[in-house]
Amino acid sequence: MEWSSVALEVPNEDFNGLPPCPYAKQAWLDEKVAILFKYEDSYQCLYSTISQFDDKFDLVIIVDLANDKEPEAFHNYWEALNLFIAEGVFIDKDMWVMGFHPDDEPSDFVEEIVFETKNCTTYALNFMQRLSKLEEEAKK
Repeated sequence: MEWSSVALEVPNEDFNGLPPCPYAKQAWLDEKVAILFKYEDSYQCLYSTISQFDDKFDLVIIVDLANDKEPEAFHNYWEALNLFIAEGVFIDKDMWVMGFHPDDEPSDFVEEIVFETKNCTTYALNFMQRLSKLEEEAKK
């Protein structure tokens, strides 16, 4: 949450003075973000979350404390998972997933910030949202 407040919610010249994610702050304030924790190698919690997405949330973040994939394999997994979703493997095709690996390079669109985490544990982040909602908001 703190990283969001200093990176995603701050106006940015690359976005014409808007924050990189203009909806982040309000989503946190409205309690529309769920945070789950993944402790084992299994991806069952991820698959269950996709299959049973609770629309009272706009975003579900799974903190993956068991990630052992290298960055390329990690991102290939997410790309393949989005294809499976689009093909109806999870029945609900209106989902989009993406992940951030702890070894990813910083985004060009988010200002370089000094941010100290409150723990020393390495983890990946997995994000799930409704694709239709992302598309609708992107048009705005």
